[in-house]
Parts: sequence; structure tokens; C-alpha cells
Amino acid sequence: MKFLLGLFLLLLAACSDSESSAPSSSGKDLEGFILMQAPKDGVILGTDSEKAQPMDRPQMKVMLNYDFHIAQHEVTCQDFADYPDVLPNLSCEGNHVITGITYYDAVLLSNAKSKAEKRDTVYSYSKIIRDKEGYCINLTGLRFNPDVEGYRLPTEAEWVYAFSVHYDSKQINEDFTFFAKEWVNDWLGRFRDTTVTNYVGAPNGGSFDEHVVKGGNFSAGTPVIDLYSRGDIYVVSASSRAQYIGFRLAIGKIPSAVWLDNDGVAVHNSQSILLTQPEVRAATGSYQVKLVYRDNVSENLVYVDFNNGKPTLVEVDDSLNNFHPDISPDGQWVVFSTGMEGVTGESQVFATRFGSSTVSVKLNVENAAIPRFRVTAEGDTVVVYVTDGGDNSAEGNFLARSTWQVPFSKGVFGTPEKLFDGAYHGGVRRDNQFAVTGARLLRSRVGDKHLVWYDSAQACNVSLSQDGSNRTLFLDFGGKPGRDFAGTKYGVHEQILIADSTGKLIQMIPAPEGYSFDHTEWIKGTHLIVATLTNPSGNHEKVVLINTADSSITDFVGGDDLYHPCMWIENGLENLDIDDSLDPDSAGLYLGSKFLQEDIFWRYKMELLWKYRDSADVAVVGSSRAVDGVRPRIMDSSGFVLNLAQIPNSIFTTRDFVKNYVLPHLKKLKYLVVSLDVDFWWKGDDEGDNFFIQSYKEYPGFVYDENHNYWRDGYPQGLYELTNLAPGVANGSSQYLKEYGFTGQSCVDWGEEPPAIATDTTNAQDSILLERSFEALQEMVEFARQKDVIVIGAIFPQSPAYKNTGAYGRHGVRRSLASHMIARLKSFESSNFVLLDENKMGEHDYSSNMFENYDHLCFGGAKRFSNRLDSLIASLE
Repeated sequence: MKFLLGLFLLLLAACSDSESSAPSSSGKDLEGFILMQAPKDGVILGTDSEKAQPMDRPQMKVMLNYDFHIAQHEVTCQDFADYPDVLPNLSCEGNHVITGITYYDAVLLSNAKSKAEKRDTVYSYSKIIRDKEGYCINLTGLRFNPDVEGYRLPTEAEWVYAFSVHYDSKQINEDFTFFAKEWVNDWLGRFRDTTVTNYVGAPNGGSFDEHVVKGGNFSAGTPVIDLYSRGDIYVVSASSRAQYIGFRLAIGKIPSAVWLDNDGVAVHNSQSILLTQPEVRAATGSYQVKLVYRDNVSENLVYVDFNNGKPTLVEVDDSLNNFHPDISPDGQWVVFSTGMEGVTGESQVFATRFGSSTVSVKLNVENAAIPRFRVTAEGDTVVVYVTDGGDNSAEGNFLARSTWQVPFSKGVFGTPEKLFDGAYHGGVRRDNQFAVTGARLLRSRVGDKHLVWYDSAQACNVSLSQDGSNRTLFLDFGGKPGRDFAGTKYGVHEQILIADSTGKLIQMIPAPEGYSFDHTEWIKGTHLIVATLTNPSGNHEKVVLINTADSSITDFVGGDDLYHPCMWIENGLENLDIDDSLDPDSAGLYLGSKFLQEDIFWRYKMELLWKYRDSADVAVVGSSRAVDGVRPRIMDSSGFVLNLAQIPNSIFTTRDFVKNYVLPHLKKLKYLVVSLDVDFWWKGDDEGDNFFIQSYKEYPGFVYDENHNYWRDGYPQGLYELTNLAPGVANGSSQYLKEYGFTGQSCVDWGEEPPAIATDTTNAQDSILLERSFEALQEMVEFARQKDVIVIGAIFPQSPAYKNTGAYGRHGVRRSLASHMIARLKSFESSNFVLLDENKMGEHDYSSNMFENYDHLCFGGAKRFSNRLDSLIASLE
């Protein structure tokens, strides 16, 4: 546990637990809180400054039409000590501002305080997930309920409003203190040049689970604060922890809260994912899982890609009615109809890319309903549909309708062809000799014969398996054939019934107590079923997966009223040549459970390493400066270059990565480029700064490699393939792989003066720490010498304005010490080590428009640096 002390702590008072017998806070004084009355002129979020980060632009006006209370002071160690179950391993005490906690820890504290005061809780969730130190890194099924008056975090708009009124950086305000950056309640989303009433952020944090933090901190003396900044140096995930991020509490209902998605569309936020990625794999046997369903409240389709970062719900606003969505065999497309089962009348079929808001493609026929993808015996992808999905109890009406199929490729429908009479929308076998349907009666077509199964008892939600077993599942209304098979009575839709290819019942699966099933569908190619669970009020409040092998039921998504789920599962291991000794649950899984930015970098950098282990001539390792500053594609003279630099980084992490992975496995390697971030050389070779001492233990792939001596005895066939199939992010290939690890940044400038100094390193141990970092470099150079690899030490340019400060760069180190160390680096040059110093103590020739910020190059700067590195390597050949 880390916490902040400071010159101002004697002013600090803990947020007290109110013992008021009246829980309502509206219009009443609340001890330790300030009443904020609704601002008449609204609040301005963001900025129009071109120098600001994209996340901070443009300005957006927010109107708040309610009063609320906000805490005068940030939450303290004592506040957590009052509720020991929230943070079991609390290691600080007293009225020190608590930092180094996650957003989820803040949520748990808020709920605990509400419960203690007999208030309703603002946050609901199904499961608490903690890391090995006891910090909460996920709350499965988390939902924010803004219409509840309990303790919570302030929204970004509330925070900005309160600080604009009560904070003055020029003098101490005892009534409103501020010592740390602060979590607020909002998930990070894009602003729009518009006015929004009661804005509460984005519906979710996207692939990185990104959350908004506000304010500054005292880690480098006087805090620097602006009201528009929303992030930090690196991506801030809700499970992130930093020694300078804390939070304060707020209380007050938010009427008619508005979330904005990244398309600027207002959405409601009543849905949540109820399981983690490892639980998805345990339930399905794969990470390659997608889900689409209809939110019957918003009348929109909702998409979930469980292989895309931390799984999030993507709701696409569409003016079309959308029922019975179905996912294509390749997982890239979704078809749906505007009409639904059991309803006669006009219906059209449309296709759209999975999760896309692009215009849907219409199937140009007179009437089409309940579409289903399938692959024909000839291997062609087609969409099967019926001309009407209405009541099929009257045989004449049923046979007057028909079943059709239409080719579908790359978003284009082909020419439809009729298969046969009868509306068989429950599924058609590949050879067209077997089909089923149900909308009152369970009907089948076997060969050319039309049959009625299940003793003509009422049935619906019929689905034909696509795993070769020819099983048909359906729901009924507690009919006699089902009661006779089960040996007991049951209610409407309280059992899933499964029949064989002759219509004979072979299995029944009961719904959980208090629920019934609806919208049952086989998941193509599996023995699994996706369905919704309906509560006694008739609301479909969960999407679940049912395993027919053991009748187990796994909750996937919760909401108010969810319809027509379709799940797609791909087992990518089936056709791969993988060493039998490899465990697919661990091998290649270079991801931690927090899914932070560093997790994504490790995941893709390790894929690059294994994929090009026999090709790379040059490897770049080090920090984010190298990630953004070395572009392999334009280094024509250097051979095949891989950028394996990582975020965050220390030279000790680099040393161990080089020792265990880079040098043993890159067989053609001739040059190793190491970023020498002297202003980071105050970091230690300890679990806080060296990933390979403690943090790696949260990543199954790294632990697995360690247990196999990092494969020094030989690369196991299939390790690259398993790494490739591991969870990633939607744009992973284009962002991290296409440019061989370079993730270029847009050009802004090197920022305002004086430049930011993120860390105060003016202490007596600086020289000792610098020496240890230098020793780590020496070790690396020796490892490389044994492999006949030349090491190039690269110092990246930073803002020249640091010349006018006492610091070498953004992360400190006294300039006198840095100058001495760089002189040592120059004297260390040999046939095995070359120094490329592009910073020159700030006397470099890079212009401001070559920078993304104070210490990171943009595309233009990366071009200059990469060209010079390329020329240096060419000169060494």
C-alpha cells in the first residue's frame, strides 16, 4: 500500500460516516461534504486546444439539473480501516490520503459506507475479483445505478464543477483539500461538440477498460492541475494502481442520466457482462467467442467480442427493427430480420458487419424472416430464410409459405433459390434432407415428408443442431409428452427439450429455480445452447449458456429485457500442428487478469517474437520512447527489424527480457537496440520496477515459460499459434503487428513551458541507483557479446526546455548526475557497444512538431530517429 504524505496533511480531515437517521441528502447538510447546487450555466468539459490530448477534445457543455454533495477531502486510510472487508491487506493508517488503489476498490468503499448508513447502494455486481495483494481488479457484472441516493464517486462533470468553484491553486482552502489525482465515476469516452444534460460518461471503458482520472498530485512539489485533462502518462484502466491516484466521495441521485457512446449516441446502461475471460474459456473451450442479442428496451442489437480486450457491450443504434440475429461462420457478419417468430406479416432481412454501425445491406425480396447462416455441402456460405415466420398450426397456411436460401459473400447477397414448401426456420441440414421448425407445432421435414412431432402439443423456439447429431431442441408449455418424459409436472418454458432425428425425446434440462427459458438456440458446431432466462415478471434478464453434457448453466450477460441471443464459438486449435506437451490454458497466454495497457503490449510483442524468431536481424527493446520512436518499416539498410519495446519499462525488465527471450530465440540477431532512459534510472531491480520479479506471475504464459526454462532446449511447435489465438484487442493486428511493434503517435508538440517533471528524484540515493542501472546495461552487453550481437544504446530526445530545469528529463534525475552518466556511457563504447545520443542534454535538432508530448516522438520524429539509427547500423556492417 502506498499513500501520500505532505506539507498539508495537518489540514486533512477524514470523510466521516454520517449517523443521520434520515438517509436523504437532498438539500441537507452532510458532515464532511459540500452541497453543490445545480449550476445555472452548466459545466464545460474538455478543451478546444489543439495541443491537448485527443481524449480531452473537443469542448462539451454539460447541464446538471440536480443538486449533489461532494466530499471536502479525499478518502483516507482510516476510511478504509473502518470497513476492513473492502481492502483486506490495508497497510496504511490514519488520516493520510490513500492512493495506490483501483477504481473498483473505490466502488467497494462507496457501497460499504452506504450499507453502514442504511442507504441503498449505488453499485451492483455479481462477483469480486482480487489480485494476490488483495486489491480489487474486477467487479463482474458491475452496474452503476444513478437514480440511487447512496455514496459514489463524483462524475467528471460534478468534479469539474466543484473544483471550478472551490479550488484555488494560489492559496490553501481548508474547506476543499486536494493532494492526489482522483478517480471519478466516468468510463472514458469521446466528447462531442454539443450540450448534454446529466452526462455520466461512456457506457464502458472499451478494450482497455479505460477510466477517467482528474487533477494533479504533489509527487513533484507544487501540483499542476487543469480542469480538462482526463488521463495520465499511460492508459488508465479501472484496475490500474498508481501511488498518486486516490479519490473522493459524492452523494446524490442523478435523474435521467445520459451515457454517450463513441459515436455520440445517447444510450442507457442497464446491461452488464457477468463473467471473466477465463470463465468464458472454461464454459466454451475457447477464447474466440462472440455474442449478439437484441436489447428489447432500446430495440438495438448489442454485440460482445469476448476475445477483444476486456469484454464490453457494444450497442449499435439502428432505426430498423432487429430480431433473430445470426452470426456468420467466420464471425464477421450478422443477419437479422425485422419480423419475429410467431408473427405473420411484413418482414425483411438485413446483413451488417459484427459490431459495426455502418448501413445494413438489405436482401431484396418481397418478404423474408428468421435468417440463419449455414455452409452448404459444396462449402458455400448461404443464408436460409422463410417467407413468413408466423403461426404454423394450420397446415395449409404453413405449406403455402416456403424456405429459401441465398448465397452471401463479403457483404453481398446473391440470387435466392427456393429449397422447399413450408416455413422451416428452425434449421436445415447441409444436404437439405432434414429440416425443423416450431411456432405452435413442432414440425419436421424428413426427405420429402412433412411431419408433426411431439404429439401435436404446443412447441416453439426450435433449433436444429449443426454438429452432425441431428438433434432438435425446443421449448414447450408443460405439455403431456414432456411431463411423461420428465416424470413430473413443470411450467411454461421451464424445461429445454431435446429430440433425436426421429422426434423422440432424449433429454430435458430444467431452468434455474425462479426462471424459465426463452429464445433457445444451438451454438453451431457444438453441444452448447444459448438462451435467455425469464423472471416471474416476464422480463428476459439474462443471456446464458447451457452445456448439454452436464446440464450446467453459465450466466453471460444481465439486463432488463434481452432477446434472441446468438453465440459464435471458434476452436482455433482443431487444425493446428501443436506439440502435445503444450498446455493451451497457459502456453502463449501473455496476459494478466487486469488487462492493463502493459498486458496488451506483452501479448502482441510476444507474438512478434515467436513469429519472427528465425527472421529478425535487429531487435529494439526498452521503453515507450522506443515503441514510438523506432519504425522498422522505414529502416531499409538494417535488414529485418522488430520493435519489442514495452510499456511500462525499466532497464532491469529489459535486461531479463533480453536474457530469457531475445538472445536465446532470435537466431539471426545481429544488433540489439536498447533505449537508455537515464531519467528512469532511479528505478530499482525490485518487484516494483522489474516485471520479471513479481508482476510476471500474473501472466500464465510467462510462468509457463519459466517452468520450461524459457524453452532454451528448443522451441515447442505451436507456441506462436497459441500466442496468436490468445485474447487481444479488435485493432491489435493493425496497431501492434502491422508495423512490427511500432505504434506511432500523432504529432502535437513538446508541450508548454516549464515542462512537466513527473517524478522528484532529488535524493541522496540517485547516484547509487544510476550505478545499478549502468550495471544492468553492462550485463546485457556481456550477454550480447557471447552471442556476437552488437548493442546500440539509444537515448531519445526530449523537450529542450528541460535544460532550464534541474531535471534531465520528464522523470527526473539531476542534470549533473545525468551528464556524468552519459559521459560514462560514451567511455563504455567498444566493438560490442555503440551509443546513439539523440538528446544531447537538450541540444538536439528535433523540432517541436516532431513530438507527441514532452518526451515521446511522433511520426515525424520517429522518421528522423529511425533514419539515423538505420544509417548507424549500415555503417557498422
